[in-house]
Amino acid sequence: MGVIEVMKDVMGSVASNKKKRGMILGIMIITCFFGLLIVYAFWAPVDAMKDVPVVVVNLDKGGTTADGDSVNFGDKIAENVTDNDSVKWKIIKKNVFEDGIENTDYYFGFVIPENFTEEALSASQSTPTKARITFVKNARKNFAMNMLSANIKNGFVNSVSKAITKQYSKSTYDSMFNIKSGLSKAASGSASLVKGARNAQSGSAKLVSGADTLQSKVTLLSSGAGKLQSNVTRLSKGAAQIKTGSDNLSGGATNLTNGLKSMQSGTDARLAQYKGNVDKYVTAVTQLYNTLSKSPAWDSLSQAQKQQLAGLANNAAAMNTGYVKMKSSIDSGFATTITGAQKLVSGASQLSKGATSLSSGVARLSSGVDSLVSGTEKLASGTSNLVSGANSMSTGMSKLVSGSTKLESSLNTASGNINDRLINSSTDMADFISEPVSTSDDIYGDYDEYGKGLAPFFLSICLWIGMILIFLPIDYRPRGAVLYGRFSTVIGGYLAMAPFAVISALLTGTCALFIVGLSPVNTGMFLLWYCIAALTFLAVIHMLHIVFGPLASKLLAILLFFFQIAAGGGIMAKDLLPGWLCALNKWLPMTYSIDGLRESILSGSWSGLAPDLYAAVIFIGVSCLISLVCYRKAKSAPAEAAAAA
Repeated sequence: MGVIEVMKDVMGSVASNKKKRGMILGIMIITCFFGLLIVYAFWAPVDAMKDVPVVVVNLDKGGTTADGDSVNFGDKIAENVTDNDSVKWKIIKKNVFEDGIENTDYYFGFVIPENFTEEALSASQSTPTKARITFVKNARKNFAMNMLSANIKNGFVNSVSKAITKQYSKSTYDSMFNIKSGLSKAASGSASLVKGARNAQSGSAKLVSGADTLQSKVTLLSSGAGKLQSNVTRLSKGAAQIKTGSDNLSGGATNLTNGLKSMQSGTDARLAQYKGNVDKYVTAVTQLYNTLSKSPAWDSLSQAQKQQLAGLANNAAAMNTGYVKMKSSIDSGFATTITGAQKLVSGASQLSKGATSLSSGVARLSSGVDSLVSGTEKLASGTSNLVSGANSMSTGMSKLVSGSTKLESSLNTASGNINDRLINSSTDMADFISEPVSTSDDIYGDYDEYGKGLAPFFLSICLWIGMILIFLPIDYRPRGAVLYGRFSTVIGGYLAMAPFAVISALLTGTCALFIVGLSPVNTGMFLLWYCIAALTFLAVIHMLHIVFGPLASKLLAILLFFFQIAAGGGIMAKDLLPGWLCALNKWLPMTYSIDGLRESILSGSWSGLAPDLYAAVIFIGVSCLISLVCYRKAKSAPAEAAAAA
């Protein structure tokens, strides 16, 4: 019953004192206001970034692509950047930007240099150079804005990099599609090449065979040309002899004619002389005939000439045998003989001219034959080279067929491979390469609002401050504490202040739900845990009051507050803290208050809240146990009561 009496005593002192009631109400309101204010202030800073001016200074002068097209990536970036409404983009001049950064008109911006396009195009024209964009920020003006700028910088750079990667990838795959088409045509052409090479190989075999045959025929031709040259030489000599004989014949015929004319005036007187002349005539004719008939030139004489020569021979023979008859008939045949002699002179003249023509023709024939012999020698040498070349060509054709067959096989394989792999359009591949990975989010407790992530920390801070302030109007010991025992005073005093802690937690939590717009997954769990966290903080601070007294306890509570802000894990995860602060994390009550609020706000899992509940029970139990052990009774209850009043 002592515990209940103590509770009545403590709560009665509040109920009977208007000033205390006002202070308690004011503390609850201040605690609630502080919690709402700080949560609201940080509720949606990312959304507010839409109104933060971010500038782009475009100094790019553009460039020329490998195809000769003019392009300016800086202009494209400046045109497209305004499509992103995450911040308030502005395109300004450089001098305006520098003044604005210095005067905090702009927190940060991007400067696109003059050679940005040239550097972006460098990979397709020369040694690749990374395109540079200067990110300028005024870090000294605001830390939070400085930290948020990293997201904008990364987003901007990623967007630009994606666009450039997409452009290069599309150009590359356009070239690959051209290669694909070229490989298909090359594979088709290689089949024709193989067919042509095989035909050429067959033709080269025929050429080798024909060259061998030609070489054997040229050898025969060379041999025949040599023989012809020898015969032409003999023919030339015979023609010369014919010329000499015909000249002699012409002279003899002339003399004969003259003699006949002389004989016409002195036939009887010169019969003997006539007989001698006839003998000479017979001898000359016989000699001429025998010479001509045995000479190679005989075949070149016309039939008429041969008959004339034969007639001369016959006449000569007849003159010897018919000398007697001639004697008797000389008068009647004299005229006939003279006429025949005149004809003989004419025929001999013709024969001489023919012999001259024959000699001239034979000379030309000899020259032609010499050229023929020289040509056949050259032809023989050329034919030998032709045979050697034909054999080499045949060997080369075999290698060509083998190589072209391998080429056809390789081109077909390459064409098949590229056809199997290059199945998407260049635009699709450019989209893929510029953003090859997409993530699917599977988040356990997502922060759909920026402030929702900070709310557990800020609500725990205001709750701790509220529990410190609640001891200002309320004495942790009743006015008659000297009359009650240790357990009744400690437990009764704690339970007497517990309703004020719960009411303060419910007020702050409810206002956070309906005024700020906090929307926990499990609202009942959120309010319940917030009340339990208030009771935990109350137990710890109550223990400090009992052990160290009213003044020292408040200072210690503030000092513990500082440690909990630093090591409680409200903003920085414990694994990111320095070693000794990380070790301190698990011994701080605010660590579990923050974690429990996160569980109720983001997951609503009772199993996830269980470790925090266990920790709260331990903190309350240990705090009450320390309070019981260290409790000291007041020496003068009336004095304390007077002081309290």
